[in-house]
Amino acid sequence: MDTELDAYMKRAVALLIFAMVAGYLLTFGLNVVLARILEPAEYGDFKIAEAVIELGTLLVLMGGGSASFRFLTGSDDEAKSRAWEFFRIYSLLAIASSLLLLIGVAIYYAVAEPMEHHPLFWGILVLPISAGAYMLSCILQARQQIGYATIPWEVGTPLFCLIAIGILSVIDSSILTEEVAIGIFAAGIFLALVIKFLRTQKTGIMPMKPNPTQRRPRNWLSVSIPMMMISTLQILLFQIDIFMIEGIDKHENCVGYFAAASTTVALLNVATYIVLNMLTPLMPQVANQGQAAVKALNRRGIKLLLIICIPMAAGIAIFSHPLLSLFGEDSKAAHSSLLVLLIGYTFVTLSALPFSWLKYSGNERVLIGVLIAAVAMNATLNVLLIPRMHIVGAAVGTTAALIFSGLAIILIMRRRMGIWCF
Repeated sequence: MDTELDAYMKRAVALLIFAMVAGYLLTFGLNVVLARILEPAEYGDFKIAEAVIELGTLLVLMGGGSASFRFLTGSDDEAKSRAWEFFRIYSLLAIASSLLLLIGVAIYYAVAEPMEHHPLFWGILVLPISAGAYMLSCILQARQQIGYATIPWEVGTPLFCLIAIGILSVIDSSILTEEVAIGIFAAGIFLALVIKFLRTQKTGIMPMKPNPTQRRPRNWLSVSIPMMMISTLQILLFQIDIFMIEGIDKHENCVGYFAAASTTVALLNVATYIVLNMLTPLMPQVANQGQAAVKALNRRGIKLLLIICIPMAAGIAIFSHPLLSLFGEDSKAAHSSLLVLLIGYTFVTLSALPFSWLKYSGNERVLIGVLIAAVAMNATLNVLLIPRMHIVGAAVGTTAALIFSGLAIILIMRRRMGIWCF
């Protein structure tokens, strides 16, 4: 078992390091290009639409992606016969939920104010595509198809966007608006969806054969809805600043400045994604094998996190000015926000494994409670600090909330599972 696990981890680490590092660099480059071509307010609109797509994907899927690790990691025959029904049910839920959101937003803008192609509206239009692509990633990951689960989305989408934007820039850069950028982004996600779907058919992971005996939507939803709440609150914890800066700080350029700082610091998420994408398919099974098995797998994950995270954090701090200058946003406020955010992101990265262990060991409710408190803290601090400190106040609010949630999760893991983070 250890030999098989070691082989899997070595293969997964190599693939994930390539996917996440290459994906981050391409995404970083994409943001730099957009920040240079678009006006700060337009770039801020693109980031709002991007945040809507990221958060909305989890909402409309009702946690189906995370729940796939509970239901699709059994024997090959069971998982294959269940996968198509699982994908079909949650895809229909995503389409219906997206339509309801779209109608709600359209009514709001028709009554409250002119729509004027608000990025919220464009982001919602992309949700069915992003939901399908995300579901396929989770299904492939549950079957330990790490490469195809990550590379089309993490690498293929930003690479496609850069190529498309480059072609448009050569033809006529004036036609590149935030709406066009969002459309290109949607096309990149659709391309990733097609590649992953074809992979599931080629490998037989998800044969398109109805199987009513494996159709258990109530059972699935009883698990996936709490998962949805956890994932949504997680993203909201990181993304609420952008929405609140736009609402509270009347200088629209501030959204672009803060987006540059948060995008740079998000390099630390590469460390988290590498380790969690590798270990998450194993966690539900290992959690049932007892404390010793959990400790052994946790120790391996923590070592990888430390090896990857600490050098990354130091590099971001040392090269913060040159990195921000790539966006054209190396203002004093953007730099201060980056350094403040770096503290919170580093801490929460090191608490990522305790979070996942609790998530896949029946402690969803306590995680929801911690995240609600953290989001409320972040929102409250934003209301208090943004008018006085602008985007630096938003960074302080996020960092305080991240440290609070990380400490709470580490202590809860010790109490519930008898295991320290390290």
